[in-house]
Amino acid sequence: MNLHIDLKNIRKVILKHFFHLLSDKNRFLILRGGAGSGKSVFAVQKFLLRILIGYKTKTIHDVLVIMKTKSSMQETIFKEFRKWIGYWNLTSITKVTTAPMVITFTNGSRIYFTGIDDPEKIKSATGFTSVFIEESSRILIGDFEEITNRIRGVITTYTQFVLAFNPVSKLNWIYRHFYSEASEYLRNNTTFHHSVVKDNYLLNDDAYKRQIESYKDYNINKYKTYWLGEWGSLEGVIYENYEIVDEFPDNFNDVVYGLDFGSNVPSALIRIGEKDDEFYLQELIYKTQMITSDIINKMKYMIPEEEKNATIYCDSQEPDRIEEIYRAGYYAEKAKKDVNAGIDFLKSKKLKIHKDSYNLIKEIEGYSWMEDKNGISMEKPCKFDDHLMDAGRYAIFTHFRDKRDYNLIVPT
Repeated sequence: MNLHIDLKNIRKVILKHFFHLLSDKNRFLILRGGAGSGKSVFAVQKFLLRILIGYKTKTIHDVLVIMKTKSSMQETIFKEFRKWIGYWNLTSITKVTTAPMVITFTNGSRIYFTGIDDPEKIKSATGFTSVFIEESSRILIGDFEEITNRIRGVITTYTQFVLAFNPVSKLNWIYRHFYSEASEYLRNNTTFHHSVVKDNYLLNDDAYKRQIESYKDYNINKYKTYWLGEWGSLEGVIYENYEIVDEFPDNFNDVVYGLDFGSNVPSALIRIGEKDDEFYLQELIYKTQMITSDIINKMKYMIPEEEKNATIYCDSQEPDRIEEIYRAGYYAEKAKKDVNAGIDFLKSKKLKIHKDSYNLIKEIEGYSWMEDKNGISMEKPCKFDDHLMDAGRYAIFTHFRDKRDYNLIVPT
């Protein structure tokens, strides 16, 4: 197949703030930035460009893309790669498979997508020319060391590890490993890059930008992290009473669901199982631009038949949407929306989150109180990345608060 690749105008399609990194060959490329700063977009562009240049130089590239969990790939970075393949009119030279998630190019280059929870893929990782760890602050130092130790083999080009992340806390291993306690080898073989949302002209969601910038008025820590891309702290985090678990019990005493409606923001459906006064949370839906019929269609295969009669507690401000779900055969009800009382109730319980609940884990890690200009807590949660947080509170507080009181009645 004769393929004509013209790179004369490449500068016009690469984000200006990142352009110089196209030629960077350091072993480690650290992309630290605020929310929506374009760091992941650039990483996708660089990997695709390396593969395209490989057509000219007769170099075969194998790229490994990693996130915390394999299940988090589909609607995030895998989708981003497919989007840019479409933008650059590369569909005719690519084959995309979803099981497994692999993008194959006609010259033999491939991009593999996997999670830390897929250890067999990591163990067999040899001969890769690039490794991209998306949201790398979410993995553990042991995971990172396992990856770097496994990536070996003779190749004809440079191997580069690209780490992209929001700098949520200096307690994170990335800060210690690459910044405060970096070895001489790392200092000599690492490129550091910092970006903010203003560096990403491709992000045209002005409402999203205004929301993040508004943090400076009520949560300076989140403003530093998500707007300025600076290292933050864990101060003001609401929930600390949770753990991430690999598996759930086979049987629960009770199962309910929580649903938070969205449109431009995600609609969020969460499953809650209760056993021994502990709550097991699993993310089911987290997606924007969903009308009610879309949610119902997804619920048909996400809610098992034996749980179809379980109550779904919904955002009470959407009575028409609740009625539509009820008419579809589900027990949808309005939830109690006493936010602070609900948070207090959840804080008194043990919460177990399934490891595959990517967005739920991300939300709970950053779910924090608003602050005034002096940094004093206002005892109101920040309204950002809180959709699954709201859905879970709807279900647990509305259903189990009253049930807890009822269970104290001992029959005579």
